[in-house]
Amino acid sequence: MIKDIAQSITGNQNFLKLQNNINGSRLNNVDVTNSRQIQSKKIQNYYPFRSVDYQRVNNRTNKSRLSNKKQTHNLAPNSGYLYIRNGTHIANEQKTHEYCRYRTATNRAPIKMSDAYKYQFPFSCYSQITKQNENEYSRYRDSQDSRKKSIDEYQNKNLKPHKICRSLAYDNDHQRFPIPDNRVLWNTIFPDYTPYEYTTEKIQRNPRADPADPLKIEKFNQLDKKIDRRSFTGQYYVDPKTNRPRNPNGRTGMTGRGRLYYWGPNHAGDPVVTRWLRDENGSIVYRRNNARDSLKPVLEFVAILRQDRKQWALPGGMVDPGEHISETVKREFQEEALRDGVDKTCIDQLFSNGVKLFESYVDDPRNTDNAWIETVAVNFHDETGQLTKQLHLNAGDDAEKVVWRSIDRNLELYACHKDILEIVVDRFNAYW
Repeated sequence: MIKDIAQSITGNQNFLKLQNNINGSRLNNVDVTNSRQIQSKKIQNYYPFRSVDYQRVNNRTNKSRLSNKKQTHNLAPNSGYLYIRNGTHIANEQKTHEYCRYRTATNRAPIKMSDAYKYQFPFSCYSQITKQNENEYSRYRDSQDSRKKSIDEYQNKNLKPHKICRSLAYDNDHQRFPIPDNRVLWNTIFPDYTPYEYTTEKIQRNPRADPADPLKIEKFNQLDKKIDRRSFTGQYYVDPKTNRPRNPNGRTGMTGRGRLYYWGPNHAGDPVVTRWLRDENGSIVYRRNNARDSLKPVLEFVAILRQDRKQWALPGGMVDPGEHISETVKREFQEEALRDGVDKTCIDQLFSNGVKLFESYVDDPRNTDNAWIETVAVNFHDETGQLTKQLHLNAGDDAEKVVWRSIDRNLELYACHKDILEIVVDRFNAYW
């Protein structure tokens, strides 16, 4: 009996060992299969070539997923740009090696837009628009905005610090308060600043000018009947107590209106009439500054010698109330630079194709803390020289002389007129 029980126990133990061996072999087979599947799904340690622009955007948003997921990227057939091999962390390993190469295949060369095609677009570059409008209001915004702004927010940071309107001599009898360069901006503390008040008697008696008390004016920063009190620089600050507008470019050392008609911006127009300088044979003259520069054609423009400052300047003037700038530049050119009896058809044809060069604040010697000049410069170019050949120049009431002058960098002109001519030179790629 006991012997039979012992045999049965031994048989059961052998059976359990056999069963365990069989189960073990099955588990081993499963591990082998799984390991093969894992190896087959192992993430590769390389990625396809991707464009620089694609990596710059995609790596920022999907950086956490790049180390876990395999990605495919389709390349444009005409991309032709620089490509970089992706460098990412794979299973806590170091960054893979980065390298770049330039694709020179002719069938994948980048498509280049011709310069002539670029200028067919009627809109400006986005970067220029954002830079121009940075930290400033639109000039057409209503001044009755309910949102309150601090005084410092009205300071236009895109304008160059003015220097000419800080010269000590305003005219023969009046001086400005001296201002150091680091105290020009309004957001800098200047406790000793005590500017001189000055408005000429001629302006005070003129019925076309603003009243002496600015509290009588209710529409700053907007169109006031026919007077445009808006600024190209944006919305300017108006003192809530005195109702005096403040120069957007900083202190000038003088308050009041000086020799200007209006409180705030006084709009002007400057016509820039140009043609190519030609020799006796009618050929365009070319010059260069040194032997390393290329020869460039020389431009010439109509210049007047101002009676007040004895400086050469553009034949411009102030915009009348309700007058369009195109009418202003044409009228001022005829009044200051032309003789009576000039063919009207020739003038109309010359002034029919104008290109606006500049519209902004002007560093003019007549500016004060409460009144300043803003101008629009328009270029009228005679390519063949036939229209301007029929013009007979004659100095007007405000000018001593009027002549054709060649444009170069050594010119000494009134206010910021030299900067305007530099824009014209850049437009035609002419000699400077």
